[in-house]
Amino acid sequence: MKFILVLTLCSQTYGSCMPPVQNSIYYNSFRDCTMAGYEESLKILKAFSIQEFNEKKLYTSFACSPQGTT
Repeated sequence: MKFILVLTLCSQTYGSCMPPVQNSIYYNSFRDCTMAGYEESLKILKAFSIQEFNEKKLYTSFACSPQGTT
């Protein structure tokens, strides 16, 4: 079974999240997908300035969704 990563960027300040974003990479295992979720989350969060990050209290959420049976 393959897995696809679905990431969501949220703001604790505004109590809302952006629509989830699904990448086009299929991971061979749940572990690979989860590790990529943490790595991609870190990349996304580092792209914001410290001020914006702190003001909006940003965080990410992700899930690894099973895709097919191969």
